[in-house]
Amino acid sequence: NAMLLGWSQANPDQVLFQAGELGNEYWPMWSVEPNGYTALTFEDEPMVYGESVEHIWSGSQARW
Repeated sequence: NAMLLGWSQANPDQVLFQAGELGNEYWPMWSVEPNGYTALTFEDEPMVYGESVEHIWSGSQARW
């Protein structure tokens, strides 16, 4: 599983992901370059543009 974190602050042309298995507490952070090269990263933080919104979904999403 992978979770998109945002653009890299250290290398703005790269994106940051956390990837791991459900149930594991530690998911390492990975940077991905435009050419697809992927590397483990330790000293970077994601930059997120736009507005953070909480509680996007409320209640059941199923319709019967």
